[in-house]
Amino acid sequence: MNRSIIAGLSLAACTVNPNPIEEISHEPAAKQAVPVEVSQPEVAALPTAPPLTAMLPKVMTPAPPGIDAALWRDIGWFPADVVELAGGVGRDNTPLARWAEDSIVSEFPACGPLVAAIDRIYMVQQGASQRPTQVAFGSMTREQERGCLQALLPGMGLTSEQDEAMTILSRADEVIARAGWWKHADGAVVVIEGEAPLGRWGEPSGPPNPALLATLAAIDPTLGLWMASARDYGSFFTGVASSGLTLAATRPGPGGPPVLPVRIGLRFASAREAELAERGAAKFVASAPTSDGTGLTFSARADGSWLRVELVADLSEANAQKFVAWAEKMTANMRARAEP
Repeated sequence: MNRSIIAGLSLAACTVNPNPIEEISHEPAAKQAVPVEVSQPEVAALPTAPPLTAMLPKVMTPAPPGIDAALWRDIGWFPADVVELAGGVGRDNTPLARWAEDSIVSEFPACGPLVAAIDRIYMVQQGASQRPTQVAFGSMTREQERGCLQALLPGMGLTSEQDEAMTILSRADEVIARAGWWKHADGAVVVIEGEAPLGRWGEPSGPPNPALLATLAAIDPTLGLWMASARDYGSFFTGVASSGLTLAATRPGPGGPPVLPVRIGLRFASAREAELAERGAAKFVASAPTSDGTGLTFSARADGSWLRVELVADLSEANAQKFVAWAEKMTANMRARAEP
């Protein structure tokens, strides 16, 4: 079921990029699958955790019109080149934290306190980068990080280099991931580097991307999983260039119907372009792999300068396997379309 939900969200948001933490876990996890008798887990010898001294700049400007004040306190210091932002409400809507609980903590219980201290995570895309940066907020401590690393490093074949504000993970002299630590008004912030240099985080920046702010103002951040983007997704899906995208999804609740609703908005320069995009979306769907029998329904309608798209996936046991198979075909289809 979780795989179906993740596949559906990835397709809907067109965000199929892996995160660096998940990438570094695959190969070692496969090796760990072979039973090995050991007397006790190997523990890395690490120096005392450095103190957390670096402070993030305070967000002094008020939230722009339409943007939640609490959200703005979190993101108002982000670099000016951020063009896409995704987040979630609560642990159930924080995929990276849930993945860490299932894949890391189950194998390395010493990482439990660190993962449990994470409150919220934002996935951030900067400029033309393809790999997202992950920004985690919570009550995490360097001592919790140290306890996790002591078990994690030998178990995954990694080494760690520490300084006052950064943890650098490497394997065979190749840097795998960097994580910068800062103090925040609500606790701690850990920035896991994507493709953009980590040193640019926490430094004074210019005004945020106005196109992203306009899109953020159009979302409701209390709705489960959400995303706002200033990238042009319209050209790919409709043949008409768009200036922004919004996405909101609500995961099926415990004991409730296994239905995943996804609402997407594409913003265009005019109502006329939104109408053209509606026709383009219909052509895209007609040329895509058939979704018959998957429990997926789709609709798109022009609404002023917006194209409103609604996807509803019935992820009951009768449909789940068919949905996953369709999602894999759809992902391949989209990648083929994107190739020059």
